[in-house]
Amino acid sequence: LNVQIFPNPANHAFNLSYQLTESKNISYELIDVTGRVVYSGEPNVKSIGQHQETIQVTGFPLGLYYVKINVGEDVITQKLIISR
Repeated sequence: LNVQIFPNPANHAFNLSYQLTESKNISYELIDVTGRVVYSGEPNVKSIGQHQETIQVTGFPLGLYYVKINVGEDVITQKLIISR
């Protein structure tokens, strides 16, 4: 699964883009460096094809975060920096 997070660093929002080859249940979380989940997207089933979600981060403190994406049984984690 190819997952892209952009822009990174992000200031007001970032995009989570991914391509599915089969329908899968997708959920994602934004986790701060202490391990606390600060944002969580509602899990839902996505169809085959290209998808993109925009996540607003305007109210979040600056710093390093992890975006954890659950795709069916797979888990992908990528770093995200929030800056202004």
